[in-house]
Amino acid sequence: PPDCLHPGVWYTASVPPRCAKDVPPPAMQPIDHIFQFHRALRREVHVLETMSQKLMETHSEGRDDVDVRTAARLEVLNTRFQFLWGIYRTHSTAEDKIVFPALESKDALHNVSHSYTLDHQTEEELFRDIHTVITTLRSSIKSNTQHLRGPARVDQWKQLSHLSGMCTAVRVCLMKHLACEDKELWPLFTRYFTIQEQEQVIGRIIGRSSADVLQVMLPLIKAETTPKEQEDMLASISQATKNTNFTSWLSSWFTPDGSTGNVAKEEGPDAAPTPSPPPVLEQDDAL
Repeated sequence: PPDCLHPGVWYTASVPPRCAKDVPPPAMQPIDHIFQFHRALRREVHVLETMSQKLMETHSEGRDDVDVRTAARLEVLNTRFQFLWGIYRTHSTAEDKIVFPALESKDALHNVSHSYTLDHQTEEELFRDIHTVITTLRSSIKSNTQHLRGPARVDQWKQLSHLSGMCTAVRVCLMKHLACEDKELWPLFTRYFTIQEQEQVIGRIIGRSSADVLQVMLPLIKAETTPKEQEDMLASISQATKNTNFTSWLSSWFTPDGSTGNVAKEEGPDAAPTPSPPPVLEQDDAL
């Protein structure tokens, strides 16, 4: 079976196996905008991996200010990591609490999402491990005000190498997980859910999300989509939240880009996250 299948998990016979060659149809549907957020996650996790590699290169430089430069790069990496972890947790929580239960509610789809919930648990552990390593490194660098030499410097390089390896591991794990979701779960919404049912799922997600979270997450999707896709997303969200004050609030600050037809370009590894993370991304916030 595909290596992204979890052993011991039962799958409904009528549901295609994970990583099947199903692809979403070209016509935009409301649920598409949830999966479009995967583009932003892919971009952010790639940038984090590149930043961890650049951090090792900086530490290996023979410059007199190498420790200052290493400390500065580590702080930038930590900011980017916290941002990625926050948006990942917000998105995965929405899937676990809203999107996956909606799938499981269909008779033909019982237990189809269980392995993805297990993936989320594994990925959360990886993020926590990275957080622990970064915290240790930050503490170590702050406590050493003098230029490190000899065994101490070698030990610090090993820690940075370990951090880089962990960033690569979370990138590989997340990319495989997102690819399988795109290929299996995304088509199931088109196959088993009406447009109105999809709108209800979107409405529940919006209803659980704070304004701070929405002002971070929606621009991230916007940065990874074309103007036409942005217009479709705005229309879908407006339809899902009609007869509420949310539509007018959203229209007051979220507008599709001009008709260039281009998605936003990927940022360099040293750039600050855009948009800036909100003060708090709570685990129970959803999008």
